[in-house]
Amino acid sequence: MGKIRQLSNEDINKIAAGEVVESPKNMVKELVENALDAGATEIEIEISQGGFERIAVKDNGCGMSSEDAVLSTERHATSKIRGYLDLAQCMTLGFRGEALSSIAAVSRITILTSEKTPLGVEVSVEPGKEPVCISKGRRRGTTVVVEKLFANTPARKAFQKSPAQSTRDIKQVCKALVLSHFGVSFTLVIDGKEEYRLHAAPSLERVSSLYEPSFTRDLRELKHDCFSGFFSPPDIAHLSRSHQFLFLNGRTITSPELSRAMERGYATMLNAGTFPHFFLWLQIEPDSYDVNIHPQKKEVAFREEEMLCQALQNAVRDAFRTRVVFEEEISREPLVRFEMPRQEVQFELREEPRVPDFEIVALVQSIAIVAREENLLIMDLVRAKKSLIVKEMGQGKLPAMQSLLFPIQITVSDQEVDRIEAYPEKLAAWGIEGHRTGPHLFSVEAVYPGYDEGKLQEVIGAMCRGEAWESQVENLRVGPTFSPHEVREIVRGILDARLEFSPTGKRIWKRCSMEQFAAIVDQ
Repeated sequence: MGKIRQLSNEDINKIAAGEVVESPKNMVKELVENALDAGATEIEIEISQGGFERIAVKDNGCGMSSEDAVLSTERHATSKIRGYLDLAQCMTLGFRGEALSSIAAVSRITILTSEKTPLGVEVSVEPGKEPVCISKGRRRGTTVVVEKLFANTPARKAFQKSPAQSTRDIKQVCKALVLSHFGVSFTLVIDGKEEYRLHAAPSLERVSSLYEPSFTRDLRELKHDCFSGFFSPPDIAHLSRSHQFLFLNGRTITSPELSRAMERGYATMLNAGTFPHFFLWLQIEPDSYDVNIHPQKKEVAFREEEMLCQALQNAVRDAFRTRVVFEEEISREPLVRFEMPRQEVQFELREEPRVPDFEIVALVQSIAIVAREENLLIMDLVRAKKSLIVKEMGQGKLPAMQSLLFPIQITVSDQEVDRIEAYPEKLAAWGIEGHRTGPHLFSVEAVYPGYDEGKLQEVIGAMCRGEAWESQVENLRVGPTFSPHEVREIVRGILDARLEFSPTGKRIWKRCSMEQFAAIVDQ
């Protein structure tokens, strides 16, 4: 009897099934994870036209018998588990037995595999047809070739991204897989051109092979009984969390709680609205978490999540502390000491100039009358707040985006689609996150809370036209009412920054001396 068997209906109903191959990147992920679960130490990935024309994944894993190769394309056929109870000890990346059947439903798939002998089997499957098997030579391992993706489902294909954007998505998926399994050799070929060929290497060497030196400069190391990793210093941060990688027993996961725990370890060293990059590998017993809560197995429920978060936060803080090393720890050899002549050093203390105190005399809607020294300042708080936001944006201090309960659908042109897909980082830097949901539809899922949501289409259009972010100052939603605390913070910010005019050239405040004010009253 073969290794692969179909799960019972009872087990299928208990497992969070429902995997749908919705894009080429999902397909690449599933095929590579199958190769990793087969024990492959060498994996080659080839894609053409963003994966829509062709995807091929070759490995040197354990291979399959002819019986298993045919059964693998059936729904809920898997060698990873025998039943629902096996999930508690499951260490494989896949276990539901849905990937190949989902792929075969929307494309033409060919599986060439050999288990032990040089003579293997080739199984070809087309949507709605029975598998065709022939004997064919291949050394131990498996090659899966997928062609004409979504050719039989034009409605689904119409909602796909462009081949260029799909290629970028696949590269990002491959990057995560390469980082999560640094003991495996990977080769990526895109449209006939080799993107990279990486041999098995230690974790830091693998990270360095994928990123520029400026990105990996001064990475700090984390070491713990159940995790290890590297994270960036506080002066190297980003406007989104897109450079944060979490791996659990070789599986790429997302966990807002773990990400926030890492960020809390920085305390006040990070600028508001910026995020560090990190690479974190978790090694935890499978009965301590549940991966069966999401069809794509991205989210995980940890049994002791609070303890894990606290351990991460403490580990980051400890890594920032300076450790005093005694001479005995460094060397037992006699030390050569150099005596430097003493020099008298004089220090001159200079008091930093401080903005004089002020008093809020009156507040009329969005106009504040501020008493400062011998003058009155009449300040437009809406212009002032917008000016401070633009100033912070220029310093990379854009506040974090907020997820929308109901995504906003924006109509975009072909040129805007190309621009959005070519520069996703720029869109994030403008405080907008989302994805395309149709040929000319873009779904905004997270946004900087300062935007007027009714003007998001204008904002996206301006970004696509290459305008500066400052041009959108009028599309910010500010005021018209402010709390007393907000008023003081705005006034203090304007005076500290010595701002007098808004980004659009309008005056933020006007000075009126006491003599001028008295003359007005006398009149």
